[in-house]
Amino acid sequence: MPRRPRIQLIESDASTSLDPRGVFLFSGRADENLDDDLREPPLRSQALKRILAYDWQQEEGLWTFTPRRHLPPASSLVFALSAWARPAKQRQGLPWTQGLGTAAEGGGATLIASWPAEGSSGVPRNLPALTLIADGDLELHDDDLLFQERGEPPLPLRLNAQGCNEALPEARRCWSAELGAPLEGDRVYVLSLKESARDATGAPLQPWSLRFRSAPVASNSPPRVVALACESDERSVEGLCIAADDQGLSLRVQVERAAEIRAQAAGSRDAVYTVDGRASLRLSALPPGSLIPWRIDVVDLAGQLRRIEGRTFTESALLPLSIHAVQSDPAGPDPDQEYVELHNFGHEALALTGCVLAVQGTPRGEVIEESFWLAPGGRVRLVSPHFDPHEVNAPLPPGVALLRMKGPLGKGGLPKGGVQLYLRDPQGRRLSGAPALAGPEEGGCILRRGADLRAMRLRDFESAAAEACMALEAGSQASVR
Repeated sequence: MPRRPRIQLIESDASTSLDPRGVFLFSGRADENLDDDLREPPLRSQALKRILAYDWQQEEGLWTFTPRRHLPPASSLVFALSAWARPAKQRQGLPWTQGLGTAAEGGGATLIASWPAEGSSGVPRNLPALTLIADGDLELHDDDLLFQERGEPPLPLRLNAQGCNEALPEARRCWSAELGAPLEGDRVYVLSLKESARDATGAPLQPWSLRFRSAPVASNSPPRVVALACESDERSVEGLCIAADDQGLSLRVQVERAAEIRAQAAGSRDAVYTVDGRASLRLSALPPGSLIPWRIDVVDLAGQLRRIEGRTFTESALLPLSIHAVQSDPAGPDPDQEYVELHNFGHEALALTGCVLAVQGTPRGEVIEESFWLAPGGRVRLVSPHFDPHEVNAPLPPGVALLRMKGPLGKGGLPKGGVQLYLRDPQGRRLSGAPALAGPEEGGCILRRGADLRAMRLRDFESAAAEACMALEAGSQASVR
């Protein structure tokens, strides 16, 4: 099914009537409570959170419902008629639901980002081009876009297809939009899609626009690096902070303005676009116990380059232990029901005694004092002393062990919005980490994704609903003491 489908409902009996206020599109699959929920209003809060906005049309017994935005590829949704979608005398067969799914490939696309990003300020007056980014197959043309200083006549723009780089992991199609003239100083510019723009399936693109403010004066110097305060397991190099492990290097960088920051070493590459100048990068699949030459290029919006180079030793073999999940906003009592889940990705049981869980800016952290062994492939949740494994809102998945710490995680509990976490071995070397990211709702969590189990960038985790946080991954085993 296309990512922005038109769902049509045919009224076979002209005497029946339909109230669109009782018709719903829900993200995800139907759960066991949805049918009962649709029998009488109001909907439960969990169902309300899943509602997708749509537009509707009705003509001679044919109803058409269209989501207002493109849905993600390979996503599930439910089309539902509640009991109150019809008058009381016409409710036979209601509620009614139909599960649907969007295509993984070829279902259309939409613009998802730009460079400079929405809301940027201080954009150089000599900006050579804008970069536009789509998440799938999309054909854009010059006349699909409108570029102008706010409230002024349109300005010339020329589109050229270009490759997408490592800074855009979700990108599938990218374009360079070349500007016909330098920007005026300290002005607001707007780039927007015209209503004529269509995706590959012929569906109209959802509304999209980019607003940014140009710099008051031109900049003629490359961006300056701002020195960071490094963590205890990081090394400071020319203002950067670098943490080495046995699989790669994790780098933190701060520059004075918006820039694209690219890193490379021994065939490994990473890149990020940063509006505020802060970036976390990861160079993976590097040999352990080796001196690794690396390079970082900082390129601002005007194309001005600052290059930083150095050499850093990777660690020899470390414990194969990773942060797999974090729940900072549980459905049950907070902070008692918070947890940080660890995963042994090795082939032997691991002794966790002496390992440290630390919040950003707290070098000591919380030490695992109890004697505890984690089986190969096993998972364990670090929890507070008062954690209740039988809490109805968040039952413990089978095969996942518990390890109670001396007090609440993060000393006084984890912030609901998430916090940067570090997992270190007894010698203080970094084993893994997690970014300052939270679940999408109360009871949700963040889950690791991707092959590099030491990495801790935002893109290495996903924000997951409560159901995913309670699931047991294939291959997980119980722990041993």
